[in-house]
Amino acid sequence: MSLTVGRYTFSSWLRKGIAGSIVETDTLGASGGAATERAVVPVDLRVNTLPVHKEFALLGPGDVLGINPATIVRTEPRHWVTDFEPNYLAFVEFYDEDFLWRYTPARAAGDRLRPWLALAVLEEDTAEHEGEFARTARRDPLPSITVRSTASLPPHTQTWAWAHVHTNETFADATEFERFLESLGVPDHPNADRIVCRLTSPRRLLPNTAYGAFVVPVFETGRLAGLGQDPSAVDAQQPAWTAAAGAVELPVLYEWRFRTGENEDFESMVKRLVPRAADPRVGVRGMDGEQPGWGLTEGTDIGQILPADAKQTVVGLEGALKAPTTTPSPEVVDVTRPFFAQLQAALNFAEERRTAPATETLPVVTPPIYGEHHALRHTVDTTRGDWLDALNRDPRTRVSAGFGVRVVREHQESYVARARGRRCSRCSPRTG
Repeated sequence: MSLTVGRYTFSSWLRKGIAGSIVETDTLGASGGAATERAVVPVDLRVNTLPVHKEFALLGPGDVLGINPATIVRTEPRHWVTDFEPNYLAFVEFYDEDFLWRYTPARAAGDRLRPWLALAVLEEDTAEHEGEFARTARRDPLPSITVRSTASLPPHTQTWAWAHVHTNETFADATEFERFLESLGVPDHPNADRIVCRLTSPRRLLPNTAYGAFVVPVFETGRLAGLGQDPSAVDAQQPAWTAAAGAVELPVLYEWRFRTGENEDFESMVKRLVPRAADPRVGVRGMDGEQPGWGLTEGTDIGQILPADAKQTVVGLEGALKAPTTTPSPEVVDVTRPFFAQLQAALNFAEERRTAPATETLPVVTPPIYGEHHALRHTVDTTRGDWLDALNRDPRTRVSAGFGVRVVREHQESYVARARGRRCSRCSPRTG
């Protein structure tokens, strides 16, 4: 079964319809803009051959006094969850892919366009300390909260960065993406379920803390209208809060509550890992070669072994994983030790027998020379330092080479079959 990797397309904003004809550019919170209360779209036409120019005001945040909960397809975390990971970000998703920018009273400034909504995640009151908001008695036209400090809210100049469009498709170019967007206008088209817009809170959460999540208006016209006040004299792009505003009352269009748990996800646990110095003995095990066999009378006394009182024939057999402080035992091989001359004679005996056959016909079995067929050499010289000689003279590397030979021997049928481009019947069922 093959693994399919998801591919997605993200867009910083999306607009449909006449809103794409708005002339005034988004100030991104730097000012209130030139238009008052609503964005306008210029329209020029001719009536009985006479040119007519009109400025049409579009619906804006001050005209919206509620959100149909059915348009919200997901919140993260879900309502009343009590163990949300504190290193994740809370967000809410809307089914209509252009919903977050539908009533924004401006056109994009490059690739940046503020949504007309923001997600504020605020700490609840507890017995130990005062929370970041208080609920008011207001219920008409919208319920509201008083945020005790705007420092708890997303920066008003960065709200554009915390909303985006998520498409469960990938596109080769802009033209292909445009065709996909055009298909969304067809009623009941299946592509409509493959795209959503997402509003995210930039709030860094604390563990074991209760939070309220509130969808609130970004623009002052929406804030005033939600509080039952007149927004007609307010600049259309004026933000609903600024960094220096202090406390602010905000109408709430949608809300849910949740609580974080302990910071115990995989990422947080990895961050708590502390490196410790490994014991130098990690990754090495003593191997006693006092009686090597094969007619060798000398044990594996191949160099100075520390500590000095250690048995000289016990060498350190190293594994693939060892501590950084692990040192070979012995560190330096002394090829003048008697063991090497006996080992060389045992390894080379088979080749010497082939080049100078004896009168006896008895078969000769000797220890293998690892890599001899690759090097096209069938003898070793333990006084030399090339790879074939160094591999075969040291009993530690000979053990590792022997392990490799055993693996190849056990799986040789599979390896040969793969080399020929076929499957091994012992490893997996034959197909095709």
